[in-house]
Amino acid sequence: MIHPDNFRYTEKSLWTWSSATPADMEDIINMVIREYELDAKNLWPIDPVEASRNLMHAIVNQMYGPKGEFVSIARKKSDNKLLAFTWVIRDQRMVFSREEMATVRFTSVDLKLPVRQRVALIFQMFRLWEKWADICEIKMIASSCIRLDWEPLMFLHDAAGYHVRGTLAWKRLSIKTIKLDDPIFSLDTITSRTGTYDPNKYTDVNKEHSVDSKEFRYQ
Repeated sequence: MIHPDNFRYTEKSLWTWSSATPADMEDIINMVIREYELDAKNLWPIDPVEASRNLMHAIVNQMYGPKGEFVSIARKKSDNKLLAFTWVIRDQRMVFSREEMATVRFTSVDLKLPVRQRVALIFQMFRLWEKWADICEIKMIASSCIRLDWEPLMFLHDAAGYHVRGTLAWKRLSIKTIKLDDPIFSLDTITSRTGTYDPNKYTDVNKEHSVDSKEFRYQ
């Protein structure tokens, strides 16, 4: 059985995760067009201008309010190539519930990568969603897939503890799943406005981008 713990981010990983910035826009939109053109065919004509506008709003929202939206990217260390990105929003609810959910709005991985690298990136995305949701004090995550070949992604959701219903998946977080001692995606670094998720940075409350689990304290 495949297990997420076998694909955790380490210093030996070929990429780094960081918050998306406006400078990443072009690469992200090009990835969306390249990787989703076939899946969207005859359903949603991909409009690069509209995609750019929506993504830019999300990135700006994240810059000024890290608990508002979450947009993260993975770039290759050797040549800075974009390998993956993920975008999560909040304030979503089921029609029969008042409970807030963190909902994955969009995500993509370079499909030309080797399978093991793609799997690692996806499992690390799951980890990022959980960390961000915990910072926002949200206990439910909702994810979905619009791909024609959706079964592999839903299989990975299932392996990560999600309840899968076709192309939809949900996960209720607990202390066990959050694991706040995770050294890479710590709550001190996951919502940094700039830079990569370095466990040695942004940990002192007197530094510029300090953050604790209850509120952000920018000095």
